[in-house]
Amino acid sequence: MAAPATLVGPAIDYLLAAIRAAIPRGVTIVDGPPVADNMKADYIAIAYAEDEDASAVEGSRQDSDWGNGIKEESFSIRCQISSFTGDQKMKPRRDRVTGLYAILLAVVEGDASLGGLVQGYGRAYVTDYSWRQDPYEDGTQVAAIFDVVVSRAVLYG
Repeated sequence: MAAPATLVGPAIDYLLAAIRAAIPRGVTIVDGPPVADNMKADYIAIAYAEDEDASAVEGSRQDSDWGNGIKEESFSIRCQISSFTGDQKMKPRRDRVTGLYAILLAVVEGDASLGGLVQGYGRAYVTDYSWRQDPYEDGTQVAAIFDVVVSRAVLYG
């Protein structure tokens, strides 16, 4: 059997399924960037690009230290957690995003192999984050934007 060209798609699929299973009802899980209909709610977007010039996933592929032509790859999947409400109170939105972020961290850190997808000495973890707090005329949004990194995933054949 040939080695997979990349684990990006399967990693995104795993994150979507695992997060859907762990997140409470009322939170929309989005594959890719959110559309206007779900921006005024609580959502988690996996493989998120903030604008058309941004990448949802960035990575690299290289020869493995294991030799024999085995390849490995490392990549980061950009994600966003957002909470919106019709009032002007930041703290409840910040608390909501913090709680959802903690659940997502538990999903990734609880199985750094992403369900056995990442093998060898590779692992997944969360890194590089930023938080936004935005007031609007019709409400308040708090968002955490972060990367789920898959590091040194071996592409077995």
